[in-house]
Amino acid sequence: LQVFKNFSMVVIREKLSKENLVKWGFPTDHVVWAPCPSFLFEPNKEYQSKWIRRIERLHQSNEKVIGLTFGGFNMPVGPYDMWPRDPEQYRVFLNVAEYIINELKADIMIFSHTNGFELPPQFKLINGRDFMILNQFYKLLVDRNQNYREHVILVDEPLLPCNIKKLIGRLDMLITGRVHASVAATSQCVPTVYMEYNQNVIYSDKMYGFSSQIGMEKYVSTPGNFNDLAAIITDCYDNIDLVRRQLEEKIPVIKKQAEDIFEDIRKICVNKK
Repeated sequence: LQVFKNFSMVVIREKLSKENLVKWGFPTDHVVWAPCPSFLFEPNKEYQSKWIRRIERLHQSNEKVIGLTFGGFNMPVGPYDMWPRDPEQYRVFLNVAEYIINELKADIMIFSHTNGFELPPQFKLINGRDFMILNQFYKLLVDRNQNYREHVILVDEPLLPCNIKKLIGRLDMLITGRVHASVAATSQCVPTVYMEYNQNVIYSDKMYGFSSQIGMEKYVSTPGNFNDLAAIITDCYDNIDLVRRQLEEKIPVIKKQAEDIFEDIRKICVNKK
């Protein structure tokens, strides 16, 4: 608290954080909101891969492709880095995937939005902790029905942030338990369903914070409730064109606000000299 109150300005990336600061007894007269600068991060427009080509082929056949990513914080049992995991922990996610394939008649692309790396001197990009969970999820899903292999794509390699953003931008819709995957999608006007962290694992309300600043809070779901997830996914899917148009109106405003805060920071720095 002593350190916090002496900052000239504290920038929060979603407005819900200010309510939390007030609740926790922090002074907020110098707290300002600006969208996360990740809204400004650009995809690699030149990136091409078998994953992009797979999506393009499905689009040529008028198929919809829904992205799906989640991690340990969305699982029903903690800690977030638990491994191995019991197959029962995937039950709701498996039911959701089957619902998308069988009821919505869409294909699914599963990918991790986190990476890992081997430490120097052998520095190497590798799949992160989320991939272990998603890989097991994929295997459980196709074990249920081998025909699902035709409708489910697992991205099994780590991708650079600029490349994964390009891939996300080619999706028709995204379901995500990772907040910056939601930013990668909505900043490119891809309709998105947000999955909050499971409250049994850790408390977090940042999905509500990030979604509400772009008017998408109705698409926040709880990962442990199949009926809730299915209803919200269906709502987003049935209104996919409307949601995209709403994002096309809102995102340029959000990006401008994200840019403007840097000028405010510059002014403070100049005045302090």
